[in-house]
Amino acid sequence: LDEKSFKVTSILLGSGTTPPLAVINGRAYSEGEFLRMPKQPGVAPIRIRVERINDGSVILQHADQTLVAQLHREEIPSKRPDEQLLDADR
Repeated sequence: LDEKSFKVTSILLGSGTTPPLAVINGRAYSEGEFLRMPKQPGVAPIRIRVERINDGSVILQHADQTLVAQLHREEIPSKRPDEQLLDADR
């Protein structure tokens, strides 16, 4: 398993009876589900299970291997100073 193969873009922790969800490689998964992996000819399919969804990371399990995939956070552009915003309005 390689962390670079799994892009976690969103995590919803849930509350009460709502289960936690994580968006991994563009698909939503809950704890206990298996990730959909691309099929490769001549290679046995890999079964990777979402073991746990935490705040900021997802724990994935394959056979005896465990991987922690971190939430990928997009960089937010820095804000312009207030005076530049005022000048742009004029």
